Amino acid sequence: MKSGVRKSISWTAAMPVVVGVAVYGFWYFAYPQVLMSHEQSQLFVWDMTYLHDRLEMPGGLGDYLWSGVVQFFCTPMLGALTMALLCVVLQVVSMWLFHRILKKKWRVVSALLSLVPPVLLCVMVNKPVGGTMEELEYDFLLRQARWDEIIEKNQQSKTMRLSCQNAVRIALWKTGRMELRDMRSCLMNSKEALSSRVSAYMMSDIYLLLAQVGMSQRAAFEAMESIADYDKSGRSLQRLVETSLITGRTEVALKYISLLERTLFYRGWAKEMRLLAERPELMKGTVYGQLKKMYDESENMLFY
Repeated sequence: MKSGVRKSISWTAAMPVVVGVAVYGFWYFAYPQVLMSHEQSQLFVWDMTYLHDRLEMPGGLGDYLWSGVVQFFCTPMLGALTMALLCVVLQVVSMWLFHRILKKKWRVVSALLSLVPPVLLCVMVNKPVGGTMEELEYDFLLRQARWDEIIEKNQQSKTMRLSCQNAVRIALWKTGRMELRDMRSCLMNSKEALSSRVSAYMMSDIYLLLAQVGMSQRAAFEAMESIADYDKSGRSLQRLVETSLITGRTEVALKYISLLERTLFYRGWAKEMRLLAERPELMKGTVYGQLKKMYDESENMLFY
């Protein structure tokens, strides 16, 4: 009898570990781009003004708390770990409640029912934000400069979305399979590619790689303006800081930097950018100095 009780306790105690590992693997290996799409569509700021503004809105407290969680989705590893911890907590609390309600003789049923809340949370979160799943996948690879994987993905299934096609073209150029002249000719005046928030993010990255700073800025700005409830985006603000520094508008860059300095995960980067904004001569030895030189020597497309 005691042996059976010990086995039951051991089995239920192992469930949180199994849930944590399963959820972590699901988000880290299968859908990290979905978590990142949530994070880049909001900006959690650590100050009382942000808290006050959130609490004034209907359901503001819940929105504030969830935004505080979503800020941890900024990298695949941290996002997967955050979701795993949330699901483990949900599973443990649910199992305790079901044990209290259904008593010990229903221990197996309680354990199985406790899996429902973590599954529901994963289902609710696993919805692309700001674009299609295909766009999220290409964007994820583009942000990490995984050029060969972008090309291979397109070879397996040809993409029909213009922003994704442009990601393939930039990958071909980066791997020496396309000339820069041909690359530029494909992208000029391609406002049609800005068909969603994620596509705008992609095009902003692509334009910056080509030193088309004006178009990169426009795409980042439009991506942020498409966010509901007039929220901001750390990814867009980073790009606006970069384009402002490259074009010499340090006051504009400092405005965005001051906002990013009040965040948790963009604070360190913002402090580095503040140094460049206050001492522009330091840009010469950085990628921004190279882009500024290319920008000054090329014909750039601005807002239109």
